[in-house]
Amino acid sequence: MIKASILDADSDAGGELLRLLIHHPDVNIINAQSADRDGQLVSDFHFGLVGDTDLRFSDDPDLSKSNVIFLCRPDADLSSAPEDARIIDLTGQRIGQPGFVLGIGELNRKDMVRGATRAAIPHPSVQAAVITILPLAKRGELRGDIVIDVPADTDISIVETAVRGLQPDFSGRILRGNATDCTARATLQTNCTGSDIRALYREAYDDHNFVFVLSRIPVAADVANTNKCLLNLKVDDNTLTVTALMDPAIKGCAGSAVHCMNLLFGLHEVIGLQLKALGH
Repeated sequence: MIKASILDADSDAGGELLRLLIHHPDVNIINAQSADRDGQLVSDFHFGLVGDTDLRFSDDPDLSKSNVIFLCRPDADLSSAPEDARIIDLTGQRIGQPGFVLGIGELNRKDMVRGATRAAIPHPSVQAAVITILPLAKRGELRGDIVIDVPADTDISIVETAVRGLQPDFSGRILRGNATDCTARATLQTNCTGSDIRALYREAYDDHNFVFVLSRIPVAADVANTNKCLLNLKVDDNTLTVTALMDPAIKGCAGSAVHCMNLLFGLHEVIGLQLKALGH
């Protein structure tokens, strides 16, 4: 069993992690750290966990027996952590730090499977933006500027770094639009039909388990409470518009953290993440 510790487990992200990991067949949560709720039952604070666990919060947990540590606070004390423990940061503060890969499974799955030990989960809109244009960048199909509609607090530079890593000859800019939903508009290198592009995206994500292409615009109920990212593609002349939708608390945060953990430990990526959508 993987022994897991969650630091700042009384946060929103910590609560979602607890909900996922309590039912993960390969995980035993040994620490749920909280600076303010020492000794309190986790289920007395995260009400949805009533009947699922008798775990209690701890103010100063011993991390020495942890195999994986989830960081839900930027100033986490890791002095007692084992050197070989996997570290997964959900705060975004460790992106770009030595040893941390960007925690997007669709982008860095090989790195995480092949020896990485630390991952930093980016903002949900960064994840969505990368997923919308990743297949095009891998094929070298991007030309000119890309406009991505994302919230104002999205760090577009992370998206640009990912794109240029996949398509080094990309000479355009990645510009921020002003909408709140993630939509990317990209000019293509070659003339492609809508069928061509849909085939490209389906091929790119065929061996991934959480990204799917829809023929319609996805709605919130399609992804709520799941680790899915749903895409809709539209080609007009030589411009592709991609709309992406995911649950920001799951696929955009805690679910991606569990996804990364599965990869870091060589588990199948869907374990613990086969979640039921709300539907409509």
